[in-house]
Amino acid sequence: MGMSIQEHFTGQGIGKKLLTEFLKWAEAEEGLEKVSLEVYASNKRAISLYDKFGFLEDARVEKLRKEADGSYVDDVHMSYFPKKLTVSNRQN
Repeated sequence: MGMSIQEHFTGQGIGKKLLTEFLKWAEAEEGLEKVSLEVYASNKRAISLYDKFGFLEDARVEKLRKEADGSYVDDVHMSYFPKKLTVSNRQN
């Protein structure tokens, strides 16, 4: 699944609603153990939302994208475990 909110629609709770419904589905889906996502490190609003929903950062890919001004943006990989596994279970 992909999710993006156009800039002029941000701040209206649309992302929160989409993520809420998706994670309800994920919690009910038999056999689904992990939800993974990738987000640009510059997308602070999205990362904050994912943090609030319990996603954890797994890794960063440095300098994934080059901006028009010559700077680079990292890619952040995050995971969520629908069945509410503990951190110790997550490592197994």
